[in-house]
Amino acid sequence: MDVACLDFVLPNLDRGIKARYLAKDVRIRGKQKGTTIWVEKLENKEGQKYRLVWDILEQKKIEEAP
Repeated sequence: MDVACLDFVLPNLDRGIKARYLAKDVRIRGKQKGTTIWVEKLENKEGQKYRLVWDILEQKKIEEAP
């Protein structure tokens, strides 16, 4: 399904991350329900490949660190 023209809400992704990649070619992996996607991974296209730039598991490790 081509979703390039659809709008989605990404409630668990920080707005700073969203702003940084707003006009970029990205790939989002997560769980979709309606127009909401709970993001698990955010990848930014660099050349012909995608590079992981945000991961929920890494984010949780950062938040839980002392």
